[in-house]
Amino acid sequence: MQDFSNLMPKSIQVIIKDIRKFGTMKISVVKFFLLGVASLLAVLPFAANAVQVEGPSSVPVQAASSTDRIIVKYKDTTPMGVASSMSQAALNRASRIAGTELHHLRRLSTGAQLLRFQGRKGKTELAGVVARLQQDPNVEYAEPDLLLQPMFTPNDPGYNQQWHYFEAAGGLNLPGAWNTSRGAGVVVGVIDTGYRPHADLAANILPGYDMISDPSVAQDGNGRDSNARDPGDWAPAGACGSGSPARSSSWHGTHVAGTVAAVTNNGSGVAGVAHKAKVVPIRVLGRCGGFTSDIADAIIWGAGGSVSGVPANANPAEVLNLSLGGSGSCGSTMQNAINTARSQGATVVVAAGNSSANAGNFTPASCNGVVSVAAVDRSGGRAWYSNFGSVVDVAAPGGDTSVSGNGVLSTLNSGTQGPSGDSFAFYQGTSMASPHVAGAAALLYSVDSSLSPNSVESILKSTARSFPASCSQCGSGIVNAASAVNAASSSQSLISDNMTLNHNWKKRSYSGPSNPRVVMGTPSYNGSHPTTARIRNTSANSFTVQLDEWDYLDGSHTNENISYLVAKNGSSRFGSLSVKSGEINLNHNWKTVNFGSSFSNKPVAVAQTVTRNGGAAVTTRIRNVTSTSFQVRLQEEEGADGVHATEKVHWIAIESGTTNSNGAKLVVGRTSNSVTDSWKSIGYSSVSSPKMIAAMQTFDGGDTAVLRRKNLTSSSVQVKVEEEQSDDSEVAHTTEVVGYIIMGR
Repeated sequence: MQDFSNLMPKSIQVIIKDIRKFGTMKISVVKFFLLGVASLLAVLPFAANAVQVEGPSSVPVQAASSTDRIIVKYKDTTPMGVASSMSQAALNRASRIAGTELHHLRRLSTGAQLLRFQGRKGKTELAGVVARLQQDPNVEYAEPDLLLQPMFTPNDPGYNQQWHYFEAAGGLNLPGAWNTSRGAGVVVGVIDTGYRPHADLAANILPGYDMISDPSVAQDGNGRDSNARDPGDWAPAGACGSGSPARSSSWHGTHVAGTVAAVTNNGSGVAGVAHKAKVVPIRVLGRCGGFTSDIADAIIWGAGGSVSGVPANANPAEVLNLSLGGSGSCGSTMQNAINTARSQGATVVVAAGNSSANAGNFTPASCNGVVSVAAVDRSGGRAWYSNFGSVVDVAAPGGDTSVSGNGVLSTLNSGTQGPSGDSFAFYQGTSMASPHVAGAAALLYSVDSSLSPNSVESILKSTARSFPASCSQCGSGIVNAASAVNAASSSQSLISDNMTLNHNWKKRSYSGPSNPRVVMGTPSYNGSHPTTARIRNTSANSFTVQLDEWDYLDGSHTNENISYLVAKNGSSRFGSLSVKSGEINLNHNWKTVNFGSSFSNKPVAVAQTVTRNGGAAVTTRIRNVTSTSFQVRLQEEEGADGVHATEKVHWIAIESGTTNSNGAKLVVGRTSNSVTDSWKSIGYSSVSSPKMIAAMQTFDGGDTAVLRRKNLTSSSVQVKVEEEQSDDSEVAHTTEVVGYIIMGR
């Protein structure tokens, strides 16, 4: 076990002003900036005795994201409320209400009934089942029988001293977040002094850039170049202005990057907040600080924008961290750069400052559109140095190294001027608080990559916890990583579930995105009469649906299993796949739907009527699907006049591929032009508890037809084209391309 109780390199000196009062020494912040030059916002540590550290073992366990059981408590005034078991009739009724088959296990000592599903259901499916059961007036409550498990606890020996991750008072509540998200797939741009290839950090570093244009500031012998390594920001006395003291190198960017994404669970060193994320280091701070002009270019480049004379950033960041600042209000250059980064989709997180003053008088803390972060100490109260004020959005652990173990522990270098060996150190400052929040933002993007900067800020603020100690004007609270990740998880861009359906209208409730777009999948083949699905009364959390047989039939259809898919309106992402959805007005004429921006590869498009303005049975047909658009029309049965009233139609398009997000798996693909009226098998990579949405992507056969499916398993399904027979009994259909969307776990 490594000992982290005294990790300060002796050469790193705290810059203090001796203020003798009542026989004690008070530490104050010395500002390191010249006119037009920004300084890093860390208060350097000094050696002190170690303190007792609360270990992570005191953190409670968290519920798993899926289960195959549900607990239902019936009201005591009902027969089921006092029954020792459940009759088959009662089970059948509960299954119909839940929309899924239920089996009785036992009555609990609380009086509730324990029921089991066929296969585990994820968070979204569970929420839908619970919502439907709670609509039963006989039910007192329904809730998942959650499978509890220990929290993920890193095996890094320094983790026990990273109180700022797990302690109840001043910590970020990371263990509660890590079982859901660790930042995989997200890039964080650290705009700072550069980085050192520390053994506990290097594996999570992507190519960055040295944006310092002045060689005297850069201290690496040249101006801008592709080497973002930190050569040291040391300065001799007088170098940063008359009377300025000598400074040792801070290795500030390495410390900040380690907080964001130190390599974790490797049995060595420390842990990072978003340790599955990657860091793009962008060097802007050197001797005496960094110029606003360089920092503005770094912000734009980091987010994927264009900077003259600089190669494009191959890894645009979803999150930018700026642990730097200077006095004065936000200038136009800085604000315009931040606006550009936000337009590229990047969340900009900044340190509020270390002057124990109003952050509104500092930049970039006072800029619009940033997440401005104050610092709390180990007690959860405002750290003595932290800025405050109305521009501050949230607070996070910044530490207080008056006792070294109360600082923020992260990666460092032991060199006094140039680089030397790897080390670790406790630092304090809003510079240390900011990367905690940047890392938390990365956890959110990993859960839902479609989040906007405004959404990320809103989630961080709305889920922040109350201050356990005094922290006036420190924003909405201390960032709570677990609550934030949970909130982001509930805003997934796609949800899907199976349901049992016949010719009767059935209301389906769900918990999902606001302003949703809903499509139905392919019916099973329990009844051989051709049928299609119709939806009406869509809302933010429900819709009504039926199986609609063609008009020449009797209209009565047996129970079928069918899936539905709900998407956020507009453009979003599910894992690595792009998702687009919308609503159009449509009749029997072909209409082109433009996606607005191109997919990287040809998507699968599906469409669904969501009104019933025309009484005749109708389906949607699709053709000419490209990366930028598709065409769609309504099609009545052949025996009708072919003219249909205008209906509202929801459409969803997802690019082909396979991805995972928040425990859910999505497989999207297309068959060759080979599906006919004969059953054809489609194979795909293994998906447990699959839900299937499919649609013909071509219009090679003009006869009215829909898809049917059977034998849906975790790795295959059979489909065929089913023509209706209102005009003739012939059902042969030419080959079509079928697009399919399989969602499960």
